[in-house]
Amino acid sequence: MRRPGAPAAWLAAAAEDIVTFMIRTLSHAIAAVLAAIVASGPAWAQQPQQRTPQGQNAAPARAAPAPARPAQPAPAGRAPANAPAKPAQAPARPAAGGAGMGQATAVETTGAWGAYVGGQGPSRYCYAASQPGDRSPASLKRDDGYIFVTNRPSEKVKGEVALVLGFPTRDSVPAKATVGDRSFDMVTKDGKAWLRNPAEEPQFIQALVAGAELKVAATSARGNASTDTFSLSGFTKSWERTQRECP
Repeated sequence: MRRPGAPAAWLAAAAEDIVTFMIRTLSHAIAAVLAAIVASGPAWAQQPQQRTPQGQNAAPARAAPAPARPAQPAPAGRAPANAPAKPAQAPARPAAGGAGMGQATAVETTGAWGAYVGGQGPSRYCYAASQPGDRSPASLKRDDGYIFVTNRPSEKVKGEVALVLGFPTRDSVPAKATVGDRSFDMVTKDGKAWLRNPAEEPQFIQALVAGAELKVAATSARGNASTDTFSLSGFTKSWERTQRECP
């Protein structure tokens, strides 16, 4: 005969054995997993971290603008053009432009041309200016182009013709300005252009007054031919205003 309470003691002992077995089994499994992790640790540590670079979604920083070209002397025998920069306000056509030469301001705008006045006293100067309405070929990269017809009374300069072509020029290649059936040879230097013969400026201005459009053909430093076409609508009034402001 078994003693009272023996089954309970036996069950308690069996339960204890089962729990001990489970703990040992679980401990072995955990140890195996940890060992596997440790074994693969160096390879895992070498995996690059996929971090989003700082500012990845921000727009790229804008490159610093190129410095303005220094003023360059005109070809031999010519006074330096005093109107190589953009007018303070662009003529009505084309509608573009920025800060102008010194404090020059527009006093009249007619058609594709404007009259501008700058300086004070002996340094006063005036010019009629316009931008090309068409530039060929369109694929050629250029900055803005301008033509100026300038009076500088203190220097006894009247009707000086100068252009900013908006691209580096191949100065060894002649350029040409054409109005109707009249053509005028030009010289270029550092992206600017003047009539080769200054004595032809009065005839050139007369051609602008009588003509409908001006074409200026030049060659870029890379050898690309470029042609700018200027409308002459409004030139006469702008030039007359320039004459009155700076006689």
